[in-house]
Amino acid sequence: MQTFLAELPEPPYFAAVFSAVRTSLAVEDYAQIAAQMTELAAQQPGYLGVESVRDVHGQGITVSYWSSLEAIAHWKAHADHCLAQQAGRDRYYQNYRLRIGMIDRDVAFDREMLPSTTVERMSGLRSFSDLAESRKTWIHQTLRNWCQQANRNDLLLAEQEWTDIAGKADPVKTLWAWAWNRFPQLVHDDLGIDESAEVEVTVRAGTSYRGYPDARNSAHGQLVLYLQDATGKWQESAPLSIDDVQAVQRIKPQS
Repeated sequence: MQTFLAELPEPPYFAAVFSAVRTSLAVEDYAQIAAQMTELAAQQPGYLGVESVRDVHGQGITVSYWSSLEAIAHWKAHADHCLAQQAGRDRYYQNYRLRIGMIDRDVAFDREMLPSTTVERMSGLRSFSDLAESRKTWIHQTLRNWCQQANRNDLLLAEQEWTDIAGKADPVKTLWAWAWNRFPQLVHDDLGIDESAEVEVTVRAGTSYRGYPDARNSAHGQLVLYLQDATGKWQESAPLSIDDVQAVQRIKPQS
C-alpha cells in the first residue's frame, strides 16, 4: 500500500515545516514549479524525504526532512530555489510561515501490521560515544547557528548561562566568536575577532567606519575599532553594537 508518509532514518534529523495559503494566481504553473522544486530538493545533499498536503481552499503544509541544518541552509540558498521563493512572494502566496527544528522522537502506527502496534524510535543514542557525538553535533549545528542570528540581549542572557549550555567552553572563543561570524570578514576561525586586517564597517544608520578591530576591547557584542582621524592620529571608536552592524568589508592592502 502506497503512502505519502516519508520513509525516514532513526532520529535525530531535522524538519523544515512550510505552511502557506495560496493566492488566486496560483494555478497550473504553480503546480509545475512545486513539482520541479520537489524533484530538485530530492537531489540535494542531506535530503531525507518530504510530506505535503493541501486543501481545496489553497491552504497547505509541506514538511521536508534533512540530515542537518547545513543541508537545509544549502537548499534554501540554491539558485533555482531562490527564484521559486521570489515567485512565491510575488504571485503565489497570500502568507506563509517556515519553521525549522530537530526531530528526536518518531512514533509510527500501521493498521496493516499484525498485530496492530505502535513503534517508537528515539534518537538512537545507545552508547556514551553516541551521546558525546550528538552533543557535539548539537553545539556545532544548532547552538553555533543560533549565535550567528541572535540579538545582543539574547546573547548576553546566554553568556550568563553558558556553562550550563555549552559546558566549560570560553564564551569569548565560542559564543561571541560565533556571533560575530555572521560577518566572516571580521573573524578568524581560531582567534575570534581578527585584528590583522583593516575593515570598513557599515551600521544601520548608514554611517561607515574604517579601521582595525580591537579584539581586546571588543567585548559582549560590542565592536571597537582603531580609527585614523583627519590629522593621522589613531584613536578608538565608540563601541558598535552587533545589532547595529549591517555589513563588514575587508580592505585590501594597496600594492
